[in-house]
Amino acid sequence: MPGGALAACACSRTFVDQAELDPFATSYESRFDTDKDKLDAIMHYPQSTECRVKRLAEYFGEDRDGECGQCDNCRDRPAETAGTPEGVRHREFGAGCVEEVTAEHVRVRFERSGPKVVHPEYLIERM
Repeated sequence: MPGGALAACACSRTFVDQAELDPFATSYESRFDTDKDKLDAIMHYPQSTECRVKRLAEYFGEDRDGECGQCDNCRDRPAETAGTPEGVRHREFGAGCVEEVTAEHVRVRFERSGPKVVHPEYLIERM
């Protein structure tokens, strides 16, 4: 933490000095980063077009070869029906590449404005 942050810190425990606070702050920041990574993984799970079983296995540190063939993504192949990887255009955001697809939304990385989640009806497939 920056030198002046000790005074602004509202803690349920008092610290004698900055040297005592630093290990606690470092631990907190590490937990924050880990929790953020877990939350990102949870949020991207329903948006992913890859095999659900494989994605869960990887999340828990297991190796899994191939796809299960049973989950919605293996059965429905949303990535294959969403258009080509570089193949969409939005009236406002311009051209972009499809990254992930759900039943209701498509995540597209637009060239000008970066990643956006949009409804498929608002996309035009490029030829």
